[in-house]
Amino acid sequence: MSESNERITVHRQINAPASAIFSVLTTAQGHVDIDGSGMLVGAPGNTQAAAVGDKLVIDMHQDAFGDYTMANRITRFEPNAALEWFPAAAASGDGAGVVYGYELAAVSDSATDVTSYYDWSGAGEQIKASGMLPLVSAEMLEATLGKLETVAQSKA
Repeated sequence: MSESNERITVHRQINAPASAIFSVLTTAQGHVDIDGSGMLVGAPGNTQAAAVGDKLVIDMHQDAFGDYTMANRITRFEPNAALEWFPAAAASGDGAGVVYGYELAAVSDSATDVTSYYDWSGAGEQIKASGMLPLVSAEMLEATLGKLETVAQSKA
């Protein structure tokens, strides 16, 4: 795990091929299934990403904000290697200037090094000063990687 002032990064070797992991990460339901934050509650329409610009639509809940829907716009799409997205409110298209992402590196046919990151360096100064970021912790990202391993292994 590494943590800077505006980025959290966690790593894990997952005993599943990169293709199985990437197939989980490219569907909205996959993100709900692996969520370690407790905020993702549904995947209306189970959207799937196939390219930069696609959106994964996910229903969310946080006690501070209640229920809401996010349309996470894909900003990096490299099959079996990398996926990154910019979370934005589905209703307004507004985001806080953060990105989430995964980088995958095959170790073998059945094992993959996975890096998960949460970066809020692109957030505006007012949002940074508000103290509301980061919304997730390294522990939440690590829990997500644990669930990702279980789900990806079931697809391998």
